[in-house]
Amino acid sequence: MSAMAVKPTRFPWYSYDRYSFSLGVQLGGRTFLSGHTASEYDPAAGRICVKGAMANQVRTAYAKISAILEAAGQTLADMVRIVESMLTEPRGRLFVILDSDHSRDHVLRELHAYVPLMRSGDYLVVEDTCINGHPVRPEFGPGPWEAVEQFLAERPGVPRHDAEREAKFGFTCAPRGFFIKA
Repeated sequence: MSAMAVKPTRFPWYSYDRYSFSLGVQLGGRTFLSGHTASEYDPAAGRICVKGAMANQVRTAYAKISAILEAAGQTLADMVRIVESMLTEPRGRLFVILDSDHSRDHVLRELHAYVPLMRSGDYLVVEDTCINGHPVRPEFGPGPWEAVEQFLAERPGVPRHDAEREAKFGFTCAPRGFFIKA
C-alpha cells in the first residue's frame, strides 16, 4: 500500500503543489492532513502571508481543509468519524474545547457532532460565548452563545451547564460556555 498525494482542483489560496507543509495524503482509505493555517498568497506583497482577524483566519483554514477533504472524497463530517473511531475502550474522560469558527451555525454543527461522543463526566467548553453583545462585540452577529442556546433548547440539560466552575474563575470569555455531560 502506498501513499498518494491529494490534489484538489480548487485551491485558490496558493499553488498547492509547491508547498509540502499543506499536503493532504491518502493511504488505505484514510486522509491525513498537515500544516493547515490561514496562510494565503498575497499578490500585492508577492508572498504567502496571513491576513484578517482571527475569525477570518479560522474560516480560511477550515475552507482549505474542506477543499482537500473534498478532493479526497470526504467531508468535515468524516473527521468526526475519525475522532469517534479513536475513542477506543477503555478510555478516560474527554475534555472538548470548541474554539474555531465562531459563527452560530458552525458552533451548532460542532455541538451536534461532538456532544453525542461525550459520556457522563466528560467536559465541554464553548469558547468566546461573550461575543455578539454578551457583553462584547455586539456587531459580530449570531455566534457561540446563540448556538449554545439553540442546542440546549433542542436538548435541555444535555450537557448540563457548570455554573459553579464557570464562576470559580471570576471572569471568563466563555459565559454560559462550561458544561459537563450528565
